[in-house]
Amino acid sequence: MSTHNTKKAILTTADILSGFETYGDDFMVIDIDTLRATTYAQYGNVYVKNGNGDLIQPRFWKLSGQGIYTCSSIAEPSKRSYASVRLGLSQINEQEDEIDNMKAMRILCEVFERKMEQFKEDKTITENKKLSKKQEDGTMRPVFLMSTKIETPMLTEKENKETGEYEEREHPVYYISIPKKRFYNAGETKKESVHFNNEYYLDADKNSPGETPIMSFEYQPTFYNIEDFYHHPRTGKKIYKKLGDVDEETGETVFDNTNIQKYLTRGSALVGGLKFELVVVGRYAKLDISLCGMMHVRMGQLTQNEGVDDECLDEFAELYSKVAISKPSNDFDEPEEPDF
Repeated sequence: MSTHNTKKAILTTADILSGFETYGDDFMVIDIDTLRATTYAQYGNVYVKNGNGDLIQPRFWKLSGQGIYTCSSIAEPSKRSYASVRLGLSQINEQEDEIDNMKAMRILCEVFERKMEQFKEDKTITENKKLSKKQEDGTMRPVFLMSTKIETPMLTEKENKETGEYEEREHPVYYISIPKKRFYNAGETKKESVHFNNEYYLDADKNSPGETPIMSFEYQPTFYNIEDFYHHPRTGKKIYKKLGDVDEETGETVFDNTNIQKYLTRGSALVGGLKFELVVVGRYAKLDISLCGMMHVRMGQLTQNEGVDDECLDEFAELYSKVAISKPSNDFDEPEEPDF
């Protein structure tokens, strides 16, 4: 049970911006007293206080109709070192404007870093399990974390390939997670994972195929094409088509880890929902931000999704309707290490 009096609700970009404007860093509450632990990781809730003073436990963060903008490509499966891929986001869009969603993203990352650093300074958290003792109020102090190295999806530096030195980026970039699908709704058929083209992930040290086979899997978010839709014959409502390859035998649209690089290319724009939480593993204590629910892509579709309304989709579609989508390329940036 949470030790904070919160309400579970859909969080908006306006909530984040107004909460920070009103309360500063206190708009964020990181719950380290009710960590959910597994063998390899610890998970903690991150709450947000909006401008009205409500402390929200986000069901998900509903992006505004400005969407988010990708700044990297995803490698072909045979050129990846790990099963997990991340989506690179730019602080600015193609018009070089800093959109509200990315202002909120920067706030979340910067405040998370400052609050976690304060936990360390106050000796509220520790990597030494022997130091953690039960207090009179029942809490543990300091709180044991597998790691106290603080990370967020935000990168403010980049390596100069000529000198090998790191330089300040003009604008931050962010790498967010695309979680695997682990749960299926009633009536859904779980896709059987198969070895993709007898290919193997690269050995990170040798830059050649290793021993880990590339197995196909689906993603938890569902992706739709904002530019490919039809009108419902009775209601006239726009019905967006799924993004992906159409199987000629079954007619089903397939979007998974083997073809994602063809659709989420550099220069794509997305709107939908994000989730964030504290994730602690042996290497870091990180604010992990991931895609969730139904995502509309500037070449994809969406039907009904709680928290995503027609007004939001219309704004998104109009904003990106005249912007060309980048073609797939070999210019990509993938994480140096897997999540776990």
